[in-house]
Amino acid sequence: MKSFGEVLAGYRGLGPGFDFLRLALALTIVFYHVITADGFWAAGTGPVLWFFEYSLVPMFFALSGFLITASAQRLSLQDFLLNRGLRILPALAVDILICAFIIGPAVTSLPLADYFTDPGFFAYMLNIVGRIQLTLPGVFTGNPTVQVNGALWTIPWEINCYIIMSAMIATGAVRRSGISLLLLAAFFVTGLAVEQVLPIDAADGLPDDTRLQTLFVSRGAQLITAFLCGVVAYQQRGRIPMSRGLLCICIAIALAAMVLLDTRATASVGNRLVLIPALTYITIYAGCRACRCRGFSAAAIIPTASISTTCRSSSWRFTWRRRSSSAALPASCF
Repeated sequence: MKSFGEVLAGYRGLGPGFDFLRLALALTIVFYHVITADGFWAAGTGPVLWFFEYSLVPMFFALSGFLITASAQRLSLQDFLLNRGLRILPALAVDILICAFIIGPAVTSLPLADYFTDPGFFAYMLNIVGRIQLTLPGVFTGNPTVQVNGALWTIPWEINCYIIMSAMIATGAVRRSGISLLLLAAFFVTGLAVEQVLPIDAADGLPDDTRLQTLFVSRGAQLITAFLCGVVAYQQRGRIPMSRGLLCICIAIALAAMVLLDTRATASVGNRLVLIPALTYITIYAGCRACRCRGFSAAAIIPTASISTTCRSSSWRFTWRRRSSSAALPASCF
């Protein structure tokens, strides 16, 4: 039985299915966001379908951790940061500019002079540098959600992943799986401790220190866990067998979680010990299968997803104000 490392070596280090996997995950995320933004939020977060929200973006981050580790082991810190910037920033900038200068003016309820001078318009531009602003002035104000591009919430977590990887490159840990395993274990245990120990404010039902909750327990913390699982998987690729039996076990774990758990599991730490590694294995197995889709970078879909979803949920100008275009992809399409 071949390992992931042996399979990748047979393809000169590049899994034949990774490009197709990006495309499949990207389109599934667009589909899921169309459902939830088109008035079917209860169904999208209800039984079975809730698992799309739990699994899709973490699978992207696991894929990112796996592939970025491969490049990080070859690059200097300076080249790594330059590579990441050129990979993400242009598509992200295009998405922000299209939303702010085309979609926003077309659907805003404000006069254009007020729209373009509103502080919220300028704040939206800061998305390009990771300061997230999900709304534009007067845009989709009559909708259940006023988010223009809800997927932008992943940007700060992507930046956190790049900070982690930069530190690993600087210290040499990117080549030492033992350190990565310790980091993953420490992050998971800290999350469990924060979740169990942090007192809850009886007045609002929220933890007293939401910063720790956000960093170690939240849905964003789930993405860090997935990224670190991808890092460890690449470092241990020579020891992890590419087994149909293991794949079936991981799929069975995912299906059991889909049926037995609910959307509350997304912001819970305990299930991540089993579910995130299982999703990581499924992701890497799919990427190592011979299914080619050359020349595709899902980052190129970021701007087109915003436009297509807005058009999908509207009938041009007469009904655009009724819907929201929150189905744009996270920049973690890598």
